[in-house]
Amino acid sequence: SALGGHGRFGSWIVMNTAAGPVLRQDDPDTTGIRFPQAIVRDWEAGDATVRVRFRYVGGRIDRAAGVILRWQGPNDYYVARANANESDLRIFRVVQGERRTLPGGVVRAPCDDDRWHELEFRAEGDRPIATLDGGPKAEARDSYFLRGRVGVWTKSDSLTEFDDLRLEATR
Repeated sequence: SALGGHGRFGSWIVMNTAAGPVLRQDDPDTTGIRFPQAIVRDWEAGDATVRVRFRYVGGRIDRAAGVILRWQGPNDYYVARANANESDLRIFRVVQGERRTLPGGVVRAPCDDDRWHELEFRAEGDRPIATLDGGPKAEARDSYFLRGRVGVWTKSDSLTEFDDLRLEATR
């Protein structure tokens, strides 16, 4: 577990549901610049594809779910995030805690419901590409980070469940 920004660390718990176990960020801390992260141990890649299913189960201030690629630390990584409140999918580059949307890295992507969604984030050289539910796709160019770890991410008080994390290194 890691934390970007401020506030409390995320409370990452495994919940048993009717469909099986899921990973949930379950801390409702409303700090605005708060990014709880669950990072995969002992897995690192340059070019990679990460897929995860997610659903929102709560959040007054925010409802967000993200996939991290090329993680160097809690304040240095790429993240593709879906946001129910903003109805979009974005690719951010986070450097020393400063988050910036990459040019071309935003697309309209409504997902304000309690259904399961699939978020895919892949990096091919200098091309980070994010896709939500096989449809809306955000594509950018950036070579700031070339290798790193992967994980899942939320924002502020987002109570988000993650399931079926799949990792594929291509370089």
